[in-house]
Amino acid sequence: SMVYIAAKTSRASAKKPPRIRRTCLRHLFHKLTAQWKRSAWQISLFTTTALVLLAVGFTPRSFAESALPEWSGSIKSLNLYGQDAPAGLFPNYKLSSNRLRLNMDWQPVGNWRLESALDYQFLWSDPAKAFPLTSKDINRHLDIDKIWQHGDHAASRLQVDRLNLQWRTETFDTTVGRQAIGFGRILIYSPLDVIAPFAPDAIDTDIRSGVDALRSVFNYGLDGQLGAIAVWGENARDNSFLATWSDNRA
Repeated sequence: SMVYIAAKTSRASAKKPPRIRRTCLRHLFHKLTAQWKRSAWQISLFTTTALVLLAVGFTPRSFAESALPEWSGSIKSLNLYGQDAPAGLFPNYKLSSNRLRLNMDWQPVGNWRLESALDYQFLWSDPAKAFPLTSKDINRHLDIDKIWQHGDHAASRLQVDRLNLQWRTETFDTTVGRQAIGFGRILIYSPLDVIAPFAPDAIDTDIRSGVDALRSVFNYGLDGQLGAIAVWGENARDNSFLATWSDNRA
């Protein structure tokens, strides 16, 4: 949308707005319109899937009989001091990373679950920007994160790390929205993390970062699984589509 601000002036002092301002507004409008057209079908797919899942499983009675949401959270602080590495590979550094996380899980009926999480991190380092906060994840299509810079040495980030709707039965598991997707973890590096692996220099690896995805898994046999995953990235070239299969014949 565009907002116009008008002021009442006398005829003698009235001036035409600068042409450059009109050009900037027109450019911004066209840019937003083009971005919306590129992502409209992806947002529509998320919305349609969520509405279908809601329509299938939710009734007024189920809402009335639903349990209350469960809230949890954590506060973590990591403070480090390191001496310079040999051969000048890394200088002396000081680091303080502080994180506040708020989780909400709601299971209104037996097969349904809504998961959400807010994560706030404040990072201070010396030398300045020795450990910068990561920018927007390429596996996140919706831009609902915010980063603030506090001088040269500190920065903070507020992100929606989880926001998904899940439907689970004995046969099918379906999740749509921002979720954590992983295929195993190894202490240092896991070759199975093909979607959102931890960086080698990551400070906090306790919680896997959420990605914008649609995931569906069909369960069969003792422990067999046949799954399909679609991950929507920041741009169309960053989208990922995967098929998984695992079987247990023991």
